[in-house]
Amino acid sequence: MFLISPSETSITESLESFLIRLALTCQANGFESYRTMALVIRDWMYDNDFEAAGAWPLVLAQANIFYANHSSGFRVRAFKLLDSLSPDSTSSVLERCLLNSSTLFSPKISSVSYQNVFIPQLFIRRKGIPVCPECLKENACIPVLWHVEPYQVCHHHQCELISHCPSCNRQLNYVESEQITKCECGCDLCSIEKLHSQSNALKLSLYIAGEKVNGLPDGLDISERLGIILWFYKRYPNVNRYDANAIVEYFSQWPNVYIDELNEISEHAIDRQIKPFNHNDFNLIFGGYS
Repeated sequence: MFLISPSETSITESLESFLIRLALTCQANGFESYRTMALVIRDWMYDNDFEAAGAWPLVLAQANIFYANHSSGFRVRAFKLLDSLSPDSTSSVLERCLLNSSTLFSPKISSVSYQNVFIPQLFIRRKGIPVCPECLKENACIPVLWHVEPYQVCHHHQCELISHCPSCNRQLNYVESEQITKCECGCDLCSIEKLHSQSNALKLSLYIAGEKVNGLPDGLDISERLGIILWFYKRYPNVNRYDANAIVEYFSQWPNVYIDELNEISEHAIDRQIKPFNHNDFNLIFGGYS
């Protein structure tokens, strides 16, 4: 059994996008959907690795390895077998997977890893995946960045990601529909007029993509950048989630804004302290997300 890989691939493409295109590539593989392909591959795996076959995902929404929980080792073996079916593939399917990680974002927030980048698990979009019409015009695939919730703007085309179909107002989710360039109603997503983004939203997306952004903390890798975004929204829960204006304005004054806040908290604690500071828990004074 052999599978013909899509002719154009990108290392930044998500696993789900690649699997959809693998099933539908120029109709060469002859599958109508991911599930049709998944059933055929599972039957082939039963003859080659029975345990891996049991972990092979039949539902695209559960395909990524971090969904596999305790059987993730078998899921890895299953994807390695899939790689062996595509001798012309330029990159491993495993390279596109979100993997379970033992690395935690404080306090005890699980992460997934993607090509040595750690992403807070709660940042992974579950219900809908927005798209950039301009990117889809150039290459009909979905990058992993669109799965990361704080990433709201395409940093290549400087336009907002489209989350709902302008024709039927349905939330876009290519993983459920198994259609990359069309909504389930048939609307061509490539024809949608792009919406220009606010400057701070663009700055935040550039920052998440690893670009240097004036006014935001420099010298950090992408994992650390996602970590400080997570810290900000946990530290200030009253801020609207993923409010780019709030986070860019805050960190443009870093670290002075934080030092001033800590000084204010400590002065307030002095006014009402009943025990020496060395007998008080740090979190009692400064809170759990300091």
